[in-house]
Amino acid sequence: MDEIRRTIYFNPELEAYQGFFDYEWQKAFLEAVRHSKLREPAFDLAQSWEAVSNARQIPWLMVKCLDTKMYRGLDELVPWDNRKISILRDKLVGKIEAKGERLRPMLRKKLQEAIGEIDEDALALRERVRDEVFSRNKDVWGDLIKQRAFCTSLWSSERMCYSALYYAYEWFLTACVGIKRSEPDYRWFQAAVFRRDFESAFGAVLAKDCLDDEEILIARHARNAFAHRGGRIDDKLGALPHTFEIDGDVIQVNALHTSSLYQKLRTRATQLAQTAALLPEFA
Repeated sequence: MDEIRRTIYFNPELEAYQGFFDYEWQKAFLEAVRHSKLREPAFDLAQSWEAVSNARQIPWLMVKCLDTKMYRGLDELVPWDNRKISILRDKLVGKIEAKGERLRPMLRKKLQEAIGEIDEDALALRERVRDEVFSRNKDVWGDLIKQRAFCTSLWSSERMCYSALYYAYEWFLTACVGIKRSEPDYRWFQAAVFRRDFESAFGAVLAKDCLDDEEILIARHARNAFAHRGGRIDDKLGALPHTFEIDGDVIQVNALHTSSLYQKLRTRATQLAQTAALLPEFA
């Protein structure tokens, strides 16, 4: 029987995995709904997105912490030769004079200065060696992405983080419609029905921005593919101008997709929150 093979994709650049959450946005977003019924749903949305960002940046944070620890270790390392020079600087003159050899004041001063200069030269050399060793240090990230287990974790976590951003956004929209309709148990079951209810609640402009935006549509169909099709693309997503790599029919999420989706969703969530907070149903 032929062996089944799959190719996984991930972003090979370490900096792509930095956290994307915007704390200034969080502050402004929560302040905008502080005195409305959106206070709790908005808090939950921001908390969820912050957690997704923190989860996504774990590989980046791990490598940065290793680099910092290694650099600090090299910086704090004082070779025995340096310590011997320091001891020599502090005790040589005293040892000579203890043996009965009196040094002229000028000679004493020049001798101490010379030893001090040797000490400074040795310390400068140590710092240059430290920086050179660190700059030539084995690339931790480069080694990690050669490991299959690490690569599959990047691949899998990015799919989950991308989907989690959209899950939280969809729930927030649903909560807003439920408040507007005075239906605490309101749920999103069918996209067409929800769109109708959303437009009825908040108008055509917000419906277009929050639901029909191209990047949001792509995220919705990708989320459906991950939830219901094992991550395989369908005709609806295929008809949209997505930028996913497709291996066979499997969607590959890049870290840049997740960061970009967050930027779009936070903008739309802010639009909705600012509009809803002014409506009497949300007072």
